[in-house]
Amino acid sequence: MTRGLGLALAALTLGPACTQATPGAAERAQPGPAPAPAAAGGAEAPPTVADPPPTPPAVGEGLALAYRFTAGDRWREAVDLELHSSRAGEAPDETPTMIQRRRELFEIVDAGPDGASVRVTLERVELEPRGGAAIDSDAEAPPPADAFALERLALVDVPMTYRLGGDGATLELVDEPGLRAAADGRWEALRAEAGLAAPTAEERARFRHSVADELTSSREWGIRPVLPRAPVAVGGAWTESVRTSTLFNAEVVWTIRHALEAADDGRVTITRDGEAAFNKSPTMARLLPRADAGLAGELVVDRESGALLRAETTVTALVEAAPQPDAGFPGGTLKMRRIVKRRRLDDAAE
Repeated sequence: MTRGLGLALAALTLGPACTQATPGAAERAQPGPAPAPAAAGGAEAPPTVADPPPTPPAVGEGLALAYRFTAGDRWREAVDLELHSSRAGEAPDETPTMIQRRRELFEIVDAGPDGASVRVTLERVELEPRGGAAIDSDAEAPPPADAFALERLALVDVPMTYRLGGDGATLELVDEPGLRAAADGRWEALRAEAGLAAPTAEERARFRHSVADELTSSREWGIRPVLPRAPVAVGGAWTESVRTSTLFNAEVVWTIRHALEAADDGRVTITRDGEAAFNKSPTMARLLPRADAGLAGELVVDRESGALLRAETTVTALVEAAPQPDAGFPGGTLKMRRIVKRRRLDDAAE
C-alpha cells in the first residue's frame, strides 16, 4: 500500500483518535446544509451535500442532561486505541497493527453558563507497533531515532486549550499558533536528544502536517460528547450530523444516531451507531472508486454533572483502491478497524 493511500484509509477512521474522546461534535445549529470547506490554493473543492433533517430528542418525562463545569476541576483519563488493517481475502487477524495508550490531564480553566475553557495535556503515550519496538514517552532512555515515533511523542506535555459550549460542543482551539510553535520546539528537542540530524524541509513539512491533522480532528470531532439540549426519556433517540475531513480534498458527512438506553445508579448509558457519506473530490473518486465507513459505540455519563465516565467506539472502513503502477501498488480492497476505549480516572490532585 502506498503511504498516501494508507493515510487516506486511516483518515476515514480518525474520529476520536487522539486527545478527543468520541465522535460527537455535531453542528450546533439545527442542521441545515453546512457550507463545504473552501478550497485553498486552487485545490479541488468537494461538492456540497445537504445534511439529513434532524431527529429531535424525545421530550416528556425525560432527563435533562447537561455539563456542570467548575473552574479549577482537574481529572485524568486513560485512552486505549487499537488499529487493525488487512486486505480483502486475507484470513482474519485479531492482532492489532498498532496499539496506543494515552494518559491525559483535563483542567477547567474557567466556566460559566455558556460553557468552559478546558486545558488538555497529553501526559504519557505508549506505542506498540506490530513487528516493531515498543515506545514509551515515560522511559528513562533517550527517545528512539525513529522519525514516525518522534512525531507521536512531540505533543506530550504540550497543553491544548479548547473553548466548549454549554452542551459540550468544541467551539475553538485557543492560541493555535502558540500551540504549533510549542510542538515544533519539542519535536526539534526530541530529534536532537535522539541524535538525529537537523530536519530536512520534507521532514518538517510532514511533522507540521501531522500536527495539523491532530488539531483538525480535535475541532471536527470535539473533545467531549455533545449532550442533547432537550430532555430525553429512557428509550428516546436523536440524530446528529458531523462533518469531518479526509485526504484528497474530500469531506465525510457522518450521520450518528443516539439512543438513551438506561439511567440508573447515577449513570446514563447512551448507545450510538452511524454511517458516513462521502463528498468525493475528483482525486478521491479516481484513487478510491468505493469507500464505506461506519461506527458503533457506547457512552456512560454522570447523570448529575454530565461528566464522561466511559466511552467505547469502533470505526470501520472499507475502500477499493485503484492500481497505481508508478508507485508499485496493485490496488485492491482494503479494510480497517479502529477501536478507541476511554475511561475516567480519579480526580487529579494539584
